[in-house]
Amino acid sequence: MIATGAFISALSPNLFGYVLGFLLIVGFDKMFNVYMRTIRQRVIPPQDFGKTVGVITLLNNISQPLAGFTGGFVSFALGHPERNPDSGRVDHHSWRICYVVVQRFAAQSRA
Repeated sequence: MIATGAFISALSPNLFGYVLGFLLIVGFDKMFNVYMRTIRQRVIPPQDFGKTVGVITLLNNISQPLAGFTGGFVSFALGHPERNPDSGRVDHHSWRICYVVVQRFAAQSRA
């Protein structure tokens, strides 16, 4: 159902379809998380539960900053939108932080 929601959201020509797909994605993702946590409580001994769930949460969340930096590298490779007057302006702080980090990394790798 998560994949169905993704397809509905991606291919929808209007806001209603996007919202429907998004709700399917988020709703079934949350239900799956509740199910997995319930199963973990049954399988993992109580004295090790906190340590194990902490590591699992870390591994699940490590992809978020990696995805941000990957997006920054790709957008840097394709060209910064503020250098192209036809593409509009991006004023988000996260974009600026990522752009600065990518610029510094690129400058260090060239040196």
